[in-house]
Amino acid sequence: MKKIAILVAAALMSVVALARDPELKIPYSQLPEQAQQFLTQYFAANPVKNTTQKFDDGVSEYKAYLKGGIIVEFDMLGGWDEIWLTRGGNMPRMILPDIVQETLDSRFGDKKIYKMENNGYEYKIKFTDRTEVEINANGQITEFEYD
Repeated sequence: MKKIAILVAAALMSVVALARDPELKIPYSQLPEQAQQFLTQYFAANPVKNTTQKFDDGVSEYKAYLKGGIIVEFDMLGGWDEIWLTRGGNMPRMILPDIVQETLDSRFGDKKIYKMENNGYEYKIKFTDRTEVEINANGQITEFEYD
């Protein structure tokens, strides 16, 4: 009976430990190759400080924490899902497709972007002045909001 109680207690402690830290630190080399290429292409001036992996419903997700307060989240194949700047700076717009960049440039000029999200169909852009816009892959604005 005592052994069963100890096993149950150990199992509960393991579950609690995993729940508190669902992101596991991994070496940079364990990021998908597409993610590594993305970071090299667009953020060469911002070295990677650390990388993590977590599982959401059995699917791997990755994050790269870069020097300068930049966080990039990747899907299991290494495509970017979210990029955000925690300390200001300039978000490289060339990450976005040309047609989306053209819409941003014509409608929002040089407003500073602090967060971009990509769901594969449209891009959600958040500016430092609290303006938010969603632009589809054809460059059409599908939603606009200002707080």
